[in-house]
Amino acid sequence: MTKLSKLALLTLLASSALACTVDRTQTDTSGYYFTGWVYDGVTNERLEDYTLFVTQAKTTLKASMSDSSRYWVGPVEPFNDYTVSIDGGSDYRPFYASQRFLTGPSPAPDGMQSQLFEAFLFPSPKVLASPALTFTIQTPDGTKPNGQIRVTPANDVGESMLNLDGKIEGSVDGQVWDNDADRKFETVTREVADGVVTFDEGDLVYGVEYAATVFAADGYSLQSFTFRSGVAGDQTVVLPRLTEQPLAITSSSLNTDVDGLDANATIVLTFNQDIEASARFTLESVDEAVDETFSILSPDADMDGDQNTLALDADDGVQERGTHWAIDGNTLTLSWDRGNGNFDALDKDDPIAAATYNISSILLKPVGARVEREVQLSALLNSPTITTQVDPIAY
Repeated sequence: MTKLSKLALLTLLASSALACTVDRTQTDTSGYYFTGWVYDGVTNERLEDYTLFVTQAKTTLKASMSDSSRYWVGPVEPFNDYTVSIDGGSDYRPFYASQRFLTGPSPAPDGMQSQLFEAFLFPSPKVLASPALTFTIQTPDGTKPNGQIRVTPANDVGESMLNLDGKIEGSVDGQVWDNDADRKFETVTREVADGVVTFDEGDLVYGVEYAATVFAADGYSLQSFTFRSGVAGDQTVVLPRLTEQPLAITSSSLNTDVDGLDANATIVLTFNQDIEASARFTLESVDEAVDETFSILSPDADMDGDQNTLALDADDGVQERGTHWAIDGNTLTLSWDRGNGNFDALDKDDPIAAATYNISSILLKPVGARVEREVQLSALLNSPTITTQVDPIAY
């Protein structure tokens, strides 16, 4: 609801223009006056039998009514919070709208200013029950989540959600008193099962504006929205995902300290979360790709023309060069078996200075994550290969 303090300086109707249409029995004095109609919130028809009061401090003013049931009430003096109360009889729920004070005296020449305001009364639950209502809860990837939804009578959200179309006449945009009395109705919580939650007839109160929150859906953020019971129909709500931390390497065991070099070219990469290999490739195919592209740097130190040469790839089901890669929680380890059988030519007088793994075939993702969160290990390292120094004394 737009608060009246924001609208106090808008002169909507001069008092002289109302004199011929509204029977004002009150004595006109300086201040703020209100005029308008009250409507049935279901049919949008003007109510003819109602009473309207404005209370400020210890003073209560009863509105005058014209032949067309248009009310006129005032004056409301500045710097007084005030409450508008409307009684539509036993068939309608009580209505009151508490307002902040108007700032400053009326700027009109005669010290009077009038504002056109509307209000809606809704039938009591015994007259009209709220209809059944179903919310379909979806996720961006189309799954049907479980969780809970809580709906509670909405506090003042800053503007009215009521529709001023239909047979309503003479309304000023945004100038609608909302019923603060609706806030007293109970909060209702329901389970969301497989993406669906249903409120049966009468579970809510017709015409009450509710603030709804879907929560406790694993992996998804809260989603809040408002609706007016009986006015809003079935609808679909899409839950946003929780902010997901992208996969990243937090540390590496690569060592350039000669005294701490490993003979088996072991490299341990640590990630910011537990990881698993992509299911789009078999582990056997990745094992073979890593093994057949593995290489070493071994210069001919004794100058005899013989050099260490790794075994040739003869069988796609065998890792002839002896490489391994393994995942354990948030770590990935690359290693090499340095057995004689993994060489095609072996010269133990020639040191092995370094080893290089081609890791472009390794595709990872956080454990349990969606396929679209998969990432190439080479992308995380900004290189298709990773090289480590090797302990030259290996035999």
